[in-house]
Amino acid sequence: MKKKIDHKITSILSSILQVSKSKIIQNKKQSKEYLNWDSINQIKIILKIEKEFKIKFKSKDVLTTVNNRKKLLDAVLKKISNKD
Repeated sequence: MKKKIDHKITSILSSILQVSKSKIIQNKKQSKEYLNWDSINQIKIILKIEKEFKIKFKSKDVLTTVNNRKKLLDAVLKKISNKD
C-alpha cells in the first residue's frame, strides 16, 4: 500500500511541478528547493492529494509538514490509517 501511495504522490508532484518522476524520486528536496513549488502549486498539490486519497489536511499540517515527498507520504499514510 505504501508503495502505491508513494507512486501516486510522485505522479501528482511531477504533474503539478512539471518535473520528471525520476527527478522527484531521486531528490530529497524540500518545497523551497523546487523552483515551481510556490504557494499556488502548494495549494494545488494539497487539493489534488486530498481529492485522490479522500482525506483533509489541517492548515497547520499544510504549513509545517507537507513540504517534500517523504513528508507528504507520511502525512497521507497517517491520515488514511486514522480513517479506519
